[in-house]
Amino acid sequence: MSRSKSGNQQRLIVYYLRPVFSGNRSIPITCMVKELRSNSGLIFFMLAVIILTGCKPKDYSKLPSHSRKNFLQAVIEIPAGSNLKTFYCPNSLRFKVEMVEGEERKVSYLPFPVNYGFIPSTRIGDSEEGGKTLDVMVVAEKLDIGTVIEIMPLGMLILKDDFKTEYMVLAVPAKEKYQVLTAST
Repeated sequence: MSRSKSGNQQRLIVYYLRPVFSGNRSIPITCMVKELRSNSGLIFFMLAVIILTGCKPKDYSKLPSHSRKNFLQAVIEIPAGSNLKTFYCPNSLRFKVEMVEGEERKVSYLPFPVNYGFIPSTRIGDSEEGGKTLDVMVVAEKLDIGTVIEIMPLGMLILKDDFKTEYMVLAVPAKEKYQVLTAST
């Protein structure tokens, strides 16, 4: 559709985008683009569209367990020093605070001394439930929630109680600049 306004040519452009929040339906985004001789406005608009449509949440649980350098990868759910229990929910693709009786679960006796998370694309446990990802404790300074970091395992903790056995990898970051303990391969 072309319009003439004060001698300037404008085109009405309708883009159909599928943002994350709209589910499976496309929503039209309409904009007026002035035809510029240099096309810099159009280039800027197209870059903005590419950037905005690329901002979909990641499914951290489906990331590869190993990086291209063949290090294990960890996704951080709880930063070191935090007392708030958070977890990754693959159904909503978001990190959530664990709730107990309608309130946020906070560890009152001691904050987490290490970064706690999981190794993506791993499953252990009951096959009926689909299992759960392998937990990991990364000994490093505070890493933000959602950080994906290459790690080197130091060992495995096997935690047993009356009802179940849990396995947890103890690791350090692969990059020396993040290490507070040194490890070698």
